[in-house]
Amino acid sequence: MRVAARGSRLSLLQVEQALEELSRYAGVSMHWEVVRVKSAGDVWSDRPLESIGVVGVFTREVDRAVASGAADIAVHSLKDMPTSGYGGPLKIVYIASRPSARDALISRQGPGRVEDLEPGSTLGTSSARRRALSLHYNPRIRVENLRGNLDTRLRKLREGLYDAIIASEAGLIRLGVDVEYTPLDPSYFPPAPGQGFVAVVARVGSNVEKMLRDLDKPPWWHVAWAERGVLEGARAGCRTPVAAYAEPLGRSMVRVTAAALSPDGSRAYWARAEGRIEEARRIGVSLGEELSRVVEGWHKTGGGS
Repeated sequence: MRVAARGSRLSLLQVEQALEELSRYAGVSMHWEVVRVKSAGDVWSDRPLESIGVVGVFTREVDRAVASGAADIAVHSLKDMPTSGYGGPLKIVYIASRPSARDALISRQGPGRVEDLEPGSTLGTSSARRRALSLHYNPRIRVENLRGNLDTRLRKLREGLYDAIIASEAGLIRLGVDVEYTPLDPSYFPPAPGQGFVAVVARVGSNVEKMLRDLDKPPWWHVAWAERGVLEGARAGCRTPVAAYAEPLGRSMVRVTAAALSPDGSRAYWARAEGRIEEARRIGVSLGEELSRVVEGWHKTGGGS
């Protein structure tokens, strides 16, 4: 199979993990070659994500390779995928399990949470969600844009350009990075919807889509769709700080936590719900709609700009 993906080391590791897991799930032997695609987010790597203004900044060009027939499937970080644009010619056919959903705080000051950072400390991140959560817990720090792969971000931290950065723990695990960090509990610092999951996209009616169509979904499939449901219900994009974390409760239930914040972190709202795991996506959508109503209220009172 020809697999479209971004060419970073992490992207290639995600391809390997997802397709090896997919081979076991489908009970077939798979062989693949990677078609490397440069996304808009890679081209404009020095600009804040919200300033690029492109939906699917890391996925659009990769998906085009599948839609055009230049590749058979695409592999993405699920958190990078927009909530619209799938279910037509392209479809998410598999979601690989994640090693962690958590964010990780890497600080020159040593282990600790965001509120432990000293006043005036500079925290680097390109995520509107991480920015808002960090300022919510510690408004005394400065949050500045930081783009680039993990090696680049860690180098800038070591050089003293930043006092701390926040990264995905799943990325640290997959890359095997040996660095001291503080994992941030999802109930305190909820992740981006879908963080840590890797998705496989194929054309509807393709051999891959037909092969996977009738197979039972793995248990984490419902968890992933619950988190995407929050985004769907909130009608949110990269400019809206929205977080979501779903976790199974035994084999038949799921708990979903969702949060919305004003960009400056001065306002925050948490919502939680539990239900049957088969209803996970509906629960996520309902919580997202609740967040949307709250954010609309902030706008009306001048606090949700």
